[in-house]
Amino acid sequence: MIEEIITNKILDILHNVETNYTVKRWPEAMNKQELCNYLGGIDAKTLEKRYTCQPDFPTGDETDGVRNRVWHKTQVDEWLARHTKPYKEIMTR
Repeated sequence: MIEEIITNKILDILHNVETNYTVKRWPEAMNKQELCNYLGGIDAKTLEKRYTCQPDFPTGDETDGVRNRVWHKTQVDEWLARHTKPYKEIMTR
């Protein structure tokens, strides 16, 4: 009886962890809002000010005109890898 209660409680906890803490799977093609969230929950102005205005940032592909662009996760990840400095490198200057 007690073993069954403990087992059920453990299964409930594991189910809760699996439901609430799964890794976010980002789509390969992200719209502007998804891209903002992918970059840490920034707003659209920050996206334009720090990212899309950079000459080598992926331009995104038009879907229904300029207002509805999609950015490819692979291209964004490659750009981030080229422009991200390790914390240790920044702190040892």
